[in-house]
Amino acid sequence: MERQKIREKMTQTESEVLDNLYFISSFKELKASVHMDEMKLKAVLEKLIIKEWVSVYADPKEDLLSGLGDFGIHYGNYFYLSTRKGMLAHHGIV
Repeated sequence: MERQKIREKMTQTESEVLDNLYFISSFKELKASVHMDEMKLKAVLEKLIIKEWVSVYADPKEDLLSGLGDFGIHYGNYFYLSTRKGMLAHHGIV
C-alpha cells in the first residue's frame, strides 16, 4: 500500500524522463530520447529539480549546480542526472 501511495505522486511524464536519466544526459539528448516538446520537457525537469529527483550540471565533468539558478535561461545547455532520491521514488522505494 505504501509503495502504491508513493508511486502515485510521480506522473507518467516524470517517470518517462527519469527512465532516461540513469546516466548523465544533455538536454538535447534527453529531448530526443523522450520525444517531448521543449517547453514541456523544461517544465517537467523544473518540477523534478524542485523535488530533488534530478541534479543539474553545467558540464558533465563539473560539480552539480545548486537550486534552479539560471535554469529558465540556460536549461538547454545543462546536463541532467537522476538523484538517489529520484531513483528511489521512481522505483517506489522510500
